[in-house]
Amino acid sequence: MSIPGVVDKLGLSFHNICGLHQVVDSIPPRAQWKTCQLWYKSDPNEKHTIYH
Repeated sequence: MSIPGVVDKLGLSFHNICGLHQVVDSIPPRAQWKTCQLWYKSDPNEKHTIYH
């Protein structure tokens, strides 16, 4: 976010991580989050949970 022009070029509605958290927190509670797990073949024991 600190690289000049990135926020404008991407059309983001936030300018820092705090702003991103505010956007996520504003999602109505009735929205259902889905999850999935990703991992890399090089390290299958380290799994990453993705929320979407």
